[in-house]
Amino acid sequence: MQWQRGEGRGKGGERPCAPGRWGHPPPGWRIGSNPAPPQWEKVWGGGRVGSGLAASPKVYFAVAAAAGAENGLESALRTELLAHTATGCVYVYDPAARTVEKVLGGVAGAAGLALSPDGSTLYVSDLGSRCIWAVDAAARELTAGGRGCTAAFAGLPGYPGALAVDTDGTLYISYRWARSGWLEKNADSTLLRGIALRAGQNTQERLFRCTADAPCAEAVSLATGAWEQTFTGLVQDSCAAVCPVESKVYFGAAGADSLLAANR
Repeated sequence: MQWQRGEGRGKGGERPCAPGRWGHPPPGWRIGSNPAPPQWEKVWGGGRVGSGLAASPKVYFAVAAAAGAENGLESALRTELLAHTATGCVYVYDPAARTVEKVLGGVAGAAGLALSPDGSTLYVSDLGSRCIWAVDAAARELTAGGRGCTAAFAGLPGYPGALAVDTDGTLYISYRWARSGWLEKNADSTLLRGIALRAGQNTQERLFRCTADAPCAEAVSLATGAWEQTFTGLVQDSCAAVCPVESKVYFGAAGADSLLAANR
């Protein structure tokens, strides 16, 4: 896999934008012609919103787990892998009606969302179950693994996170971390998982990582179910975002200072 690194923020501060380069505008620059600042509105505040967002024009969003974590989303997801509370949920916000409804509950780390090209099916990554759930985008009050919720892709080689669907019907699944041999071996040991939970952030970070020999993302056809591409050779803390554009797939890693791209 040939990786291309986009330009990020250097030690000297912000870099100006240039054609064909990734960077940040210097202080004083404005993007667009409207000088007015954005008007922010809080539409929901019931939990820690994960990396999953999808729009149809209704807005679907994921809450990783009921219990938050003081060290941010990555810590909350690692905690859910060890505790497996299955309290993650997916909600939908209707801007016209200004209402929020629950779509799916019982997810062991709701870490990513994507809609099918026609907007009829919602795909949800379940971190702890290592699967992708598929539900009717119009459904409400479903439970992961229950009626109306099917495992579209299961037994994944890593813990799935951000999702993206291309216009050709290809689903891109990014992996937060490679599958942990220690966790799989001790999945039934409440004692050992409890010790790992209390061990602190540094120990948990060593348990869950992306390694060069493990997939950081995969592409699968929604029409046929055929696996089309595997992305490997990338060592990072956590793959947090994926976005296919033309001949490339772009990846964002948690805590990284660069945007990465790979050919497809």
